[in-house]
Amino acid sequence: MSKNCCIGFGKCSYFYFYLFGAMITYTMKSEIQKKESFILNQFLLLEKIYIYCSYILFGLLFNWILMNNINLKLSKKDIFTCILVCFIYSFHFESLKIVGYFEFGSLNIWTAHIGFVIIFMSIYFPQNIYKHQLYPIVFVIFLDTILIIINTFLNNEDNKNIYQTKGYFICFSFIIYYICTIFFFSYSEVKIKILIDLKYLSPYIIILLIGITGLILDIIIILVSGFYGSKCNDLSEKNINCYTSVLSYFNKLKIIFDNNPKDFYFEIFFYSPSLIIVEYLNMIFIIFIYKYLNPSYLIFSDNIYYTFSNLINFFL
Repeated sequence: MSKNCCIGFGKCSYFYFYLFGAMITYTMKSEIQKKESFILNQFLLLEKIYIYCSYILFGLLFNWILMNNINLKLSKKDIFTCILVCFIYSFHFESLKIVGYFEFGSLNIWTAHIGFVIIFMSIYFPQNIYKHQLYPIVFVIFLDTILIIINTFLNNEDNKNIYQTKGYFICFSFIIYYICTIFFFSYSEVKIKILIDLKYLSPYIIILLIGITGLILDIIIILVSGFYGSKCNDLSEKNINCYTSVLSYFNKLKIIFDNNPKDFYFEIFFYSPSLIIVEYLNMIFIIFIYKYLNPSYLIFSDNIYYTFSNLINFFL
């Protein structure tokens, strides 16, 4: 299934369009989440709850419409593996969200992701990797890791680096934690491909289970930290109470409705639906990349997106 590219790069698989779809939907999602006028952007945990609910709702709908006639029998081991893999997947993204909220993002050694995915792919889908393919990958991982580490020692706006601001012990603990979580996340990505390719599990069931496990995880976070977020005095504060504040969102919506009903309806009927639709489409493209290509393609797709995004931000 291929065609000739219009600019003469030979044969180009139709499946590569999933990469463009993932980049486009991710760009749309990022632009929506940058809008400060959208209230939900201030409530990150509640935003994730909205997204997980969309995974559940649309996952059920698409699976019923597109996969209704497929009879699938899974062993108890496969069912347990599927639930575990989806939990690891949602747990990883919850971790990234919390880490980003507390401004530890510069310690994200994302190059470990490339290495772990390649290792797991070579174990479960073995194929010959030639030296001219292996050496550039090793070089990129090594060089980018060095650059990421150097960047963490550069001073920020307060003329201090992140180790001086957050503390060396906390920073190094997070680096170890991230490498451990990305190890299991890389395993879950490859395992999702196995479940879809070899166990013939519906991609929409995978999305549905990610939604269910993520929603349960968020509910646990709310219950553990306190549902009301009563200790959050200002949403600009970076603390767990403000992160988990849920009822404050509905209180703020009520204030907006009383003062400016137009903004209220725009928030409810335009922004929120746009976010959950784009987020679900992005997840579909990601799962299809796992199915028809492999997880390493998604890593390179993300790198292309961030490269152009950073270049645009730099020049602007």
